[in-house]
Amino acid sequence: LVARGERGSVAHGDWRLWLLDGAGLGGDVLQRLPAGPCALVARTAREPQGTWACAEPVHLLTALDHLQLGAPVPLPLAGEDRRDLIAALNDHFADSGFRLHAPGEGGWLCECPQGLRCSSVEPAAAIGANLRELLPVGPDGARVRAYVNELQMLLHEHPVNLRRSSRGEPAVNSVWLWGIGSAARPDARAAGVLVSNDAWLCGLWRMHGGTARPLEELTDALQHPAGDVRVAIAPDTTAGSAATELERIEREALVPLRGAIVSGRVTSAALLLGSWVVELGAGARRKFWRRMRPLSEVLG
Repeated sequence: LVARGERGSVAHGDWRLWLLDGAGLGGDVLQRLPAGPCALVARTAREPQGTWACAEPVHLLTALDHLQLGAPVPLPLAGEDRRDLIAALNDHFADSGFRLHAPGEGGWLCECPQGLRCSSVEPAAAIGANLRELLPVGPDGARVRAYVNELQMLLHEHPVNLRRSSRGEPAVNSVWLWGIGSAARPDARAAGVLVSNDAWLCGLWRMHGGTARPLEELTDALQHPAGDVRVAIAPDTTAGSAATELERIEREALVPLRGAIVSGRVTSAALLLGSWVVELGAGARRKFWRRMRPLSEVLG
């Protein structure tokens, strides 16, 4: 795909904004519809009333003179562990305005005090960094930091973590809040189909009346494309290596895309690869003289 396409630069590095460009939802859509309320829509189909945040159960690592966020995020939890932790934490914070929810598998959600204003880094971008430089900020940043600090004290030597330790599993020693906010009322309609495993984008797309499908349905979406098909694969912090992550992306997205281009079902495509974009037009499949090259050479 890269060999047959035309390479160009991208103005910004936010992959979600790039994906939404041209969708007619506005350049500030990610500010108006933050991750918390959008994830609520994606995972529960509930209308996002009030203030919500994504709340990831995580393991913090002790470095020489600071803490670091360890992978994976969120930590995978058995059903019993998840239920026991949520019940204990919510019981302790019953009158605080914060309430944790665990809809299905994956990370948690946090119902926050109405109008809470705070911003924090998405955890996938914080793994391995010095957490002193990534503390929640904003008008209510101190309130969120105090809540998280108290969570950490409650989690220390919690029975769930003692069970996890006996099984050789990392302790859930913190909860990472991010994407905090309230959802503005959508004022546009999403056209085309979104195929993604990213709860923020899926919830946002559905709130605008669009169709969001899971990655497992990408091949079908490309076999019967109805207008634009936008594909977003969220970073997988469990992959273990860049090579494993690239193999996953090739298997889940690039192989189906190549088949759709070769068959003529898809006439044009654009791929975001870090700081640059590869665009494939209708004539890309006829550029047989462009040889394949090792990926390390292409991305170098």
